[in-house]
Amino acid sequence: MKKIIKKAICFICAILFFQSGSIPTYADESAAFYVQTAAALSDGMIRVSVYLKDADNLAGIDAELFFDSTKVSFEGSSLGDSYSSSYSDINYDNENSKVHYVMLYPDGNNNNGILFTVDFKVTGEKSYQPELKINSLIDSSDEMNEIPYSIKYQQADGSWSDNIDRSGKIAEKKVIDNILKKYGSEADIKSNGNPSNDSVSIDSNNKSNGVITDDAADGNEVFKASDDNYKDSTEQISDKNSTEGTELVDNSEINENKDKQRELTIDRKCLIVGFVSTFLIIFVVFYIVFKRRNNRKN
Repeated sequence: MKKIIKKAICFICAILFFQSGSIPTYADESAAFYVQTAAALSDGMIRVSVYLKDADNLAGIDAELFFDSTKVSFEGSSLGDSYSSSYSDINYDNENSKVHYVMLYPDGNNNNGILFTVDFKVTGEKSYQPELKINSLIDSSDEMNEIPYSIKYQQADGSWSDNIDRSGKIAEKKVIDNILKKYGSEADIKSNGNPSNDSVSIDSNNKSNGVITDDAADGNEVFKASDDNYKDSTEQISDKNSTEGTELVDNSEINENKDKQRELTIDRKCLIVGFVSTFLIIFVVFYIVFKRRNNRKN
């Protein structure tokens, strides 16, 4: 009798374990952004590359790069080969001295490497490093979880910091080469960190190069669910015009949809576990009563 009860308890625990384990946990892992120190180009130009690592099952990025217009002037920006997407847009905001990036990956992206590069004309010191801000980083799970992340800034001496490099110094070539070898993709290393001609890019006049699909320009995107049906919760991008760029749908609406999805998933799990647990408890009670009656008769 004790063995049967023990088996029943173990069975209930196993159900609880597997049911809880079936909930997607993509967002438990942390992604890392690495903002490279400026690399010197020709004619007073510099290039800053932003690397992304360990953003597994990546579905979308909404990022902004801020700079001081008294020290540099924006010349152009391109997406890296690892993160080029037809559902992408770059917008240069001259008024607010920032570059806005929106990249969507309907099937998920598991690459590492250069996320994007940005070129500046130096008007003050020899070097400059912009500040990166991540508005949203979501995974491709049904719940569209926010992926936790960290941002590190490479200093001119090759060290890393939570703050931008304010030294105004140009790093040695080996410092730039080291970050490319450590965090760059095979394609990045092969091209020596230079963007390809096919990548999505813009210049200082907000003129776009590369392929941008109508879906991205119109501002509607859907992420595929596990049952092969498109989700009701869509990532929308504003389409004021081609020069204004695009923005991810209101975060409050996304979070509301995510919360509803999560609540429904948890409710279903609890219902199943509760039903099975109740059935097993009733079974054990009836078995005990039946066994006692047989013992009395004997």
